[in-house]
Amino acid sequence: MGVAIADLLLSLDALNSGLLALPFKEAIATGDGYYIVWPKNSLRKKSIECLLDWLNLHAPVIPSLDIICLEYDEPSAVVIKSRICRGRILLYKLQA
Repeated sequence: MGVAIADLLLSLDALNSGLLALPFKEAIATGDGYYIVWPKNSLRKKSIECLLDWLNLHAPVIPSLDIICLEYDEPSAVVIKSRICRGRILLYKLQA
């Protein structure tokens, strides 16, 4: 037993296999992502295109997980959370 804070994409296989379980149906959407950047006139353009093709072929398709994504407002460190309660959507802020 233990606790982990991890990226959903990187944890997807372990979640699907049952090795990990989500204790809450909420996740924070940070807006972070993965990017590949290279110079426009790179001599390695063919190699980069091969890498992109491979990544597109092997990147996991993320199923629609039953997760509520919470928005994270980094400058003020406030999590804006929404929850449905008795048919109404309640919005409230949690100070981080």
